[in-house]
Amino acid sequence: MVRYVKVQSNCVVTVQGLIDDNRASTFDESQPFYDLYKLFPTEAIAEDRIATCLDIERNLEAGWLIEVSPEEIASIKGEVIEEEVEEVIEEEIEEALAEEEPQEEPGEEILEETLEEPVVGEEEAEWEEEIEEGDTLAEEEVEEEEEKVEPEVEEEAEPEPTFAPLTMISGIGPKTAEQLESIGIRSVEELAATNARDLSEAGFDAEAAAEYVMKAKEYLA
Repeated sequence: MVRYVKVQSNCVVTVQGLIDDNRASTFDESQPFYDLYKLFPTEAIAEDRIATCLDIERNLEAGWLIEVSPEEIASIKGEVIEEEVEEVIEEEIEEALAEEEPQEEPGEEILEETLEEPVVGEEEAEWEEEIEEGDTLAEEEVEEEEEKVEPEVEEEAEPEPTFAPLTMISGIGPKTAEQLESIGIRSVEELAATNARDLSEAGFDAEAAAEYVMKAKEYLA
């Protein structure tokens, strides 16, 4: 079973019908590899979807997608980690050099201004201390009030609706599902809402079309 794939250089591959709601999955060469299992909640679902996805097989045969072995994955991950370590080392060297740069000494003008500042009297010093103590108490009260405020509870996002793939209907295999998708019917829900006459006009056998629509409605009942 295919799990890890990478894209051939200088191309973008779009895979139809891999995700449950039949959205297109697009892969490009910017990623060293893709883990197809991460697209699904469980490995069982991943194996089922990958096995029934015709575009995966076609892209592999055409050479646009290339299967990657677990050994190659280990090698790729190692290279990525080494690049990250090199970036961290470069940042640490730059920070060390910045700290070693000599700080500019204050100019003569700043020193003269400091010497000319008048000495504050004892009464003024006490008054300034009282003001600072008052500001400190006010800041502490504000911090206590902020701590008492309960954090807002984030509303959970409603899950996106999912649609049953056409292959869930008995008698509809990957080839028939592809024919239905070519006329705009991508799920069991859309098939159930379709008129059998429209299918027969699109080239399907009239009896088979009626049976597909009936089974789709029974599936959703």
